Amino acid sequence: LSAFSELHFQGSPNRLSRDPVDWKAIRRAAEATEKPRTDEKRPAFEEEAFAQGAESALSAAEIIRRRRSAVSFSGKGMLGRERFLSMLEMTLPRSDCPPFDIGLGPPRVNLLLFVHRVERMEPGLYFFHRTGNGPDRIREKTRSDFGWEPVEGNRRLFLLEAGNFQDTAVALSCHQGIAGYSAFSLGMIADFQETVAEAPYRYRHLFWETGMIGQVLYLEAEAHGVRGTGIGCFFDDPVHELLGLKDSTFQSLYHFTVGDPVEDERLSTYPPYHHLKR
Repeated sequence: LSAFSELHFQGSPNRLSRDPVDWKAIRRAAEATEKPRTDEKRPAFEEEAFAQGAESALSAAEIIRRRRSAVSFSGKGMLGRERFLSMLEMTLPRSDCPPFDIGLGPPRVNLLLFVHRVERMEPGLYFFHRTGNGPDRIREKTRSDFGWEPVEGNRRLFLLEAGNFQDTAVALSCHQGIAGYSAFSLGMIADFQETVAEAPYRYRHLFWETGMIGQVLYLEAEAHGVRGTGIGCFFDDPVHELLGLKDSTFQSLYHFTVGDPVEDERLSTYPPYHHLKR
């Protein structure tokens, strides 16, 4: 954004002027979160073995080349339980395992899940705890009537409340149907206030972490025969109200959804990297 702030249209939309545009909010945010020189510290992640679950028949190259963003979901397809749990597990950081081994520090983003159509999973509101030391901190900040029922076979996944949350997911995601017609959708809930107070430059890191989670989910969706898409438009205050959050200790930063895609036949699809000559 700071690079684009130096450009603006002048006269014809085909002409770009390099007269600076003072985007004050962007400039202040950039200045406040500028990273000073720091000593390199490689985080030591909890070495959690990969669970033996659903595997993909596709190679890594095939998955990467076919990765697309879904534009619509059928609202009918069911996702297997093992595939769902495998997708969540792949968002956990491990040493020497990309993309989370780039040195951003310990994970600070958890997942609030709206489960709609997953086999042998009760529809409802779930919480997947990616960060360390258990869910006690956020549990104390959320609604007292949440059940926090552990999901069998996964020590990080908790059922907060059973029920149909399709309409809620749609409403929270700027009334976009992709959040409710999918197999599941989610909001990425960051450990925000303490992180930014400790080191303001980590404000950027929080968004980088959500981006990496999103890219992992994109690839995992393709690997398991479904499709994902990021949801950049959502209402963070209503998300906080749903959880019962009263302050900025935790903050909703991004949304995502995964499901059975409906292809738009009006769009042309080309092979990946078709424009490049071998």
